[in-house]
Amino acid sequence: MGSGLADAKYDEINNYTFSRSQGAIPIIDYNPRSENLSPLALKTRGYDHKGRPYAPCGLLTRPNGFDQKSQRASFSCRRQCIASNDPQIRQYAENCRHWINYYGFTRHMSVNEFPRLIIEDPRTQKCRGSRPDGRHGPAPQAHQPIHR
Repeated sequence: MGSGLADAKYDEINNYTFSRSQGAIPIIDYNPRSENLSPLALKTRGYDHKGRPYAPCGLLTRPNGFDQKSQRASFSCRRQCIASNDPQIRQYAENCRHWINYYGFTRHMSVNEFPRLIIEDPRTQKCRGSRPDGRHGPAPQAHQPIHR
């Protein structure tokens, strides 16, 4: 499976649909356009500007993989509340019904439901081939002398 890389100018549903129909992963910068990105608006809609859902306690969840078969990303709180310095969050943690789950609160977000926001390689993950120079992709290899 290949990938299609584009800047935010190409962040339109048709471009995602076309890339996926060709068997490619669309890697397109998200363009919020005229969305209200105030903290209150983000909490009201239930996820931040990168597509990370909020846990019931108010903390942002973290990426927890992508299920190719179901075409959905998973996000989990990973019980961050216990390390929080916020007394309200600590109080919420005392009676959190998700505490018993290994990863705490979990939410699945599908490509069908959020075609521009949820992609096969979540935007919130660090680049697998991150380089010391801050650029994406594998770092260039130093030329090694050939010994004969």
